[in-house]
Amino acid sequence: MIENAFFGNIAEWWNSLSGFLKVYWILAIPSSIMFLIQTALLIFGFDSDGDGSIGETDDPSGLNLFSVRNVIIFVTVFSWCGITGTSSGWRTGITIAVSFVLATVVMLFVAWMFKKMSTMVESGNFDISKALGVTATIYLPINGGEKGKIQAKIDGRLVELDAVSESKEDIATGTIVKIVEVIDKSYVKVKVR
Repeated sequence: MIENAFFGNIAEWWNSLSGFLKVYWILAIPSSIMFLIQTALLIFGFDSDGDGSIGETDDPSGLNLFSVRNVIIFVTVFSWCGITGTSSGWRTGITIAVSFVLATVVMLFVAWMFKKMSTMVESGNFDISKALGVTATIYLPINGGEKGKIQAKIDGRLVELDAVSESKEDIATGTIVKIVEVIDKSYVKVKVR
């Protein structure tokens, strides 16, 4: 009995809506659910590096406007703005125009924000060949032909590398050295400056 009253109220509400309001609600409900799921996944770290791009997006600005995330955001903002405008008595043309402009602005802002956040992420890899000729500091002493450790700023980040002395001499902690040879991806040869 309660279920019948509930569904009866929903049917009555739905039938009282104008055509445009029905369209906005049809867009609002699924897009809002997808937006909430997407947000929860993002908060809990399940957002993948892949952005779900639709088609080719080799935009030189780096903004990816046509990702699944941005399309969901656009439809969500567009539909809720349309519901608000229509319910407030705005004319249909004004409601559509305002909804479109606001949804576009929000979508551009979110695309820009994600672009900025992606530039803050480092892959953890760097090009060891850029270490050649860089000045470094001995972190763990190099004793004769044995390995020690150095710290060097390469590509704007501080890295720690295994190192041996070019001349097989002992080099104490804190000594400034120059990287003269890259042996492998984390191993270099140094000499005292």
